[in-house]
Amino acid sequence: MVPSQRSALVALIISAALAPSLIAQAPDFRIRPANATLAHEFTRIGSVRELADGRLLIGDDDAILVADLRSGAVRRIGVSGSGPLEYRDVQSLIPLADDTTLMADASNRRLLFLHGDRIVRVTPVNDSAFALLGSALLGADARGRVLAKRQVAAPGFTAPRMRNGAAFVRLDRRTMTVDTIAVGKGMEVQVSPVGPPERKSYRTMTVVLAVEDPALLFADGWIAVGRQEPYRIDWYPPTGAPRLGAPIEGDPPRVTDAEQADWRRRAEEFSGKPLPPAFATLPFAESVPPFFGDLFALSDGRVLVARHPWSGSRGTELDVVDRRGARVGRLRLPANERVVGSGRAALYVVARDEDGIERLSRRPLP
Repeated sequence: MVPSQRSALVALIISAALAPSLIAQAPDFRIRPANATLAHEFTRIGSVRELADGRLLIGDDDAILVADLRSGAVRRIGVSGSGPLEYRDVQSLIPLADDTTLMADASNRRLLFLHGDRIVRVTPVNDSAFALLGSALLGADARGRVLAKRQVAAPGFTAPRMRNGAAFVRLDRRTMTVDTIAVGKGMEVQVSPVGPPERKSYRTMTVVLAVEDPALLFADGWIAVGRQEPYRIDWYPPTGAPRLGAPIEGDPPRVTDAEQADWRRRAEEFSGKPLPPAFATLPFAESVPPFFGDLFALSDGRVLVARHPWSGSRGTELDVVDRRGARVGRLRLPANERVVGSGRAALYVVARDEDGIERLSRRPLP
């Protein structure tokens, strides 16, 4: 962070501390009923991409599907494998221009391109674009630039906790040049020494409720980056200085014994079975993180932030944040529903039933 950015951030934090009215309650936006629902039974939807004709590409577990909301038809695209036009991993479906979609296939260490509902190209293994971006893709703009998150290793093992950084890098596919846009918080682990001093090694355990900072590249070139403690959204325009957001909320909830028990309850409800005994020893974060999973681009340029569930949640909660970094609205869904994508005038919402079956619906934007 350059000195001017650091000074701006300090000023924003101080002003928010002196003027609590800046951390204001946002109005609740009513999410309207579904205007289309697929009867198809999905396993675990991770990503949805709206095509120009209204059909959807859906990443469900280990398959890419195409769905027609008018007819209800759902079919698979491609097959699992490492051959031409095949894939092993299904990750975020990134919209590109001209109804083209990009997806990283981490197991095969390559990128996959679709046009409409057809796989049209797969890059060679370890091609230069995959080597520069990795597999955590976070969006693309109309110029063909792609944003990705790369882990930045912490400088050596430290006890008891160690947290990597997360570098948000943007690749210009025309020139194959990479810019580092920002650095945030990455994965956090608990580090424990193992063995006698002369043969000491280290064991790491992922910290529960310690999330990585999210980011999103919009089609118009703007980038939103989520920040923790204080929770805020920073904006990086295509040109000019970053716009550092003011704190959206104050201190996060602490992770007490009761909060840990609530997390285990939710995990067992999701899996449908008791957690293994080893889960009783997992380390937890000190506080509940502000966000959960990806950010979603709204068609008017605002960003939708899925909030992390906790014992005080009232169902699934999401914040609407504008390009000033201000929270201008909140959405609430039942606890068994979540947003998995957005389109020109819609949100795509998954409802999960008691048997673990997921169904997808389209909701008009509020």
